[in-house]
Amino acid sequence: LGIAVLRVIDTEAVAKDTAQTVHHLYRKGNLWHEEEHLAVLIQSGAEELLTRGYMMGALRERYGVWPAVILNSLFFGALHLGNPGVSVLAIADIVLFGIAMSAAMYYLDNLWLCVAAHTLWNYNQNILFGLPNSGLVSRGSLLHLESAADSLFYNTGFGVEGTIVAVAVEGLLTLGIVF
Repeated sequence: LGIAVLRVIDTEAVAKDTAQTVHHLYRKGNLWHEEEHLAVLIQSGAEELLTRGYMMGALRERYGVWPAVILNSLFFGALHLGNPGVSVLAIADIVLFGIAMSAAMYYLDNLWLCVAAHTLWNYNQNILFGLPNSGLVSRGSLLHLESAADSLFYNTGFGVEGTIVAVAVEGLLTLGIVF
């Protein structure tokens, strides 16, 4: 799902001439900066283990399902407040992603689905497409963003997550999971 959404947004941004990508591999001794690949896997998994794996269960036992979903999603959003280029839209999108993953965790009881979805989103944005991911840019991506302008589909300071289109898509995903 993440790769499909990013491909549509990337295609639309290029079609509207708001972004240009250059296809290449970075080589500095090692292919693609392997440490960044590992960092994306660890960071995404750690956030999910903390929020959906630990917090969700602890909050659910104490307050019930939906307060746990909301509280852990707000905490998930707060984890990103210090990121470069953060905005209200970006945090709204991240909180909605948190709600979607928390609802998926509740309904499907599968933490690994949440880890995989989060990791694939971050990996596709940062390593594959070379876009800012929550405001952070990878040095070793397959594609490299040469130039871009803010649009409905792309925020130059934060990435795809900082746009109204991302919030709308995330809202629809969340509604689809919850209902």
